[in-house]
Amino acid sequence: MGFYRKKALQELIPWNSDITPDLLSVSDADLAKGSPKVGDMIAFNPNDVSDFWLVEEQFFKDNYEWVCDVSTEGN
Repeated sequence: MGFYRKKALQELIPWNSDITPDLLSVSDADLAKGSPKVGDMIAFNPNDVSDFWLVEEQFFKDNYEWVCDVSTEGN
């Protein structure tokens, strides 16, 4: 076991009711907390835009910080 830090920025969008839940990976623990819900965020794999997963609101608040509105990676 070890600790790891991501090498890249993670683009996230706020969850909203227009997002089809069956296209989204949501853990059983987050489902038990009532997710998906307002305040949750949606992350996706930039190499596979069909790969979406939920980031529960409190986990997001505890572990993410805003960097910028537009990714500048690779520039």
